[in-house]
Amino acid sequence: MKKNAIITVFSALLLSLSFQLSHADVGDIAISEILFDPVSADTGLEYIIIKNFGAENIGMAGWDLYPDGIGYFTFPDFLFGAGKQVKIILRSSGDNDETNIYHSTATSNMGNSSGSVALFSSTTHNKDSIVSFVRYQKSGSTERKTWESTAAGADLWTAGTFIDISNLVEGQSILLENLSQKSSAQGWILQTLENTQPPLEEQNTIIDTNNNSESSSLPSTAYFNPLPAEKIKAYAGKDITILVGAEANLIGYAEDLKGESLDGARFLWNFGDGSIGEGKSVLHIYRFPGVYTVFMDSSVGIYSASDTMKVTAIESPLSISEIKSGTNGWIEIKNNSARTIDISGFGISVSNSKPFFMPPKTIISPWAENVFGSDVLKFTVPYEGDVILLYPNVSVLLKISYKSSMIADDESLNWTGVEWIIAKATPGEKNNIKESVPKTTVSKNTQTKTIANNSIQKKTSIIASAPNKISNNIVNLSDDPSNQFSASVVDLSPKLFGGYLWLIIGIGGGVVAGFLFLVIKRIISSN
Repeated sequence: MKKNAIITVFSALLLSLSFQLSHADVGDIAISEILFDPVSADTGLEYIIIKNFGAENIGMAGWDLYPDGIGYFTFPDFLFGAGKQVKIILRSSGDNDETNIYHSTATSNMGNSSGSVALFSSTTHNKDSIVSFVRYQKSGSTERKTWESTAAGADLWTAGTFIDISNLVEGQSILLENLSQKSSAQGWILQTLENTQPPLEEQNTIIDTNNNSESSSLPSTAYFNPLPAEKIKAYAGKDITILVGAEANLIGYAEDLKGESLDGARFLWNFGDGSIGEGKSVLHIYRFPGVYTVFMDSSVGIYSASDTMKVTAIESPLSISEIKSGTNGWIEIKNNSARTIDISGFGISVSNSKPFFMPPKTIISPWAENVFGSDVLKFTVPYEGDVILLYPNVSVLLKISYKSSMIADDESLNWTGVEWIIAKATPGEKNNIKESVPKTTVSKNTQTKTIANNSIQKKTSIIASAPNKISNNIVNLSDDPSNQFSASVVDLSPKLFGGYLWLIIGIGGGVVAGFLFLVIKRIISSN
């Protein structure tokens, strides 16, 4: 009984020692290179290289390789020699040998933006059988990291990290450079492009086909044409017109050699006003009117391309043309130009209300008036307060401080171009100045417009009166010093005798004159 127990314990120790030795041996095998984005079509050209960094041969029969999204590949009966490497070629057929093994049953390719590869020493997949793991990804791409947590549990990879392939060019592979850092993205580099030209010193050497040895260098007059330059394509975007002080959102685009989107490209911008920027999507503010040529350069690896676009920056032609206060009130914005103006992202606020921002593709046609009701704005237009028009970056484009008169349901405050009046409400239509309310007095008005954080003020003032109420209106409209708004003073006070005062005076004057004429005539006749 005691003897059997000793044998059992001894067997268990041998089994444990055997497993530890075996695990130590397989630990010398690691994934050393991955090509997941070959030049041209990927199918049949993708491969994974594993290497035996140890000093002993390892039997690979029953090992599993798992490229994420493709499925498991089980190695055939294969003796992996010490110091050797083997290439597993995906979605291709051929005769297996010591250096090439074909995985012909795969039905999909590896991911070009992200992916992972795991190697197991058996068809049982857990932290005790995983031998090597690699994960790669372009920043911002969808994660593909099957078996990462298992690899992290076996101290074969740092969870949450990946080899950054944002600058990888089609045809490059990722290569294990430092074996001691195989569990870290820091141990990997982007391999040199395939099929690139040899160094210059190698170009000047020829091979003697008679004895298969290198001969002397070519004469200095020898010249080698460079390989044809393949080019990527770059697009800076369509020509645009923007408002001075508003943010222009410029978006670059690049295509690879196959005409597909080149996600890892670098974009450099020259905005034409002395400013530069970097990034696929950039924001820029033009502070002065003008027509600017924007230059964009896109590059990745050894390839680069450029493109230009035109940006026309104009002073804002927008104004607040009509205001209707009350719960069913509205604010009318007018485009005082022959250009179509995109006000997407612009905001409207009244006093301390939360701003309403225009949804994308909000357009004001030339000379048109767009009306924004309180139901859309989500705030009530008060009888007095501040109306503020905002740029998308929340800087102030236009501000109107007003004290509204008592107006009827069918009336509103109308801007005539030189003054504010109470007139018939005409939302979305040209202001009907001819139908202004008779009991309205107009004098000066103050107007201020802010562009690009620089304020230029012009002053005129308006006093609009209605029965028992007078209001002062301050309107911000233009920053052009040459555009002075004149103020006319019009007395529209109530008429006496129903408007017939001057008629009565005229008739009375005529009667008096006739009476005087008869008196003078009688005096002359009597003499």
